[in-house]
Amino acid sequence: MPNWLTHASWASRAGISESTAHIVNQVIDYGSFSTFFNVKEAPDQFQDDQRYFIIKYLYRKDPASNSYVKAYYLHLLLDHLRETRIRDVDAAVNDFIDNKALIELPIGDDIVLNFRRELDDLASMIHENREEIWSDLHGSRPPEG
Repeated sequence: MPNWLTHASWASRAGISESTAHIVNQVIDYGSFSTFFNVKEAPDQFQDDQRYFIIKYLYRKDPASNSYVKAYYLHLLLDHLRETRIRDVDAAVNDFIDNKALIELPIGDDIVLNFRRELDDLASMIHENREEIWSDLHGSRPPEG
């Protein structure tokens, strides 16, 4: 996993404050916050999905800009890019979005939050900086092909 300095550096480039990135890093890497949630409050399909509780918690911290949710996804994307066997950066980002991201979050009767914009913004930033990100995460240039 990338260290927090790498996470903070890319968070800054994504327009995420250092304090927001720090809080999100702690939530993801230490995770004890989840004890504050009642599983029965989650829709049935999410009662065993920790992502639901993390995203809901982070969304509530800043619903106007979703900066905490964006920082959450950036952290997980950087982790995924570091750990995946997929060596094409864009393919790895798409794999994360398609298979690991919780894009829609139902939070009430007929209320569903959608975080596609945040994920698309991050995918764009990563695409534009893919060689530098790969180098930061792997210490080398991305493989050819």
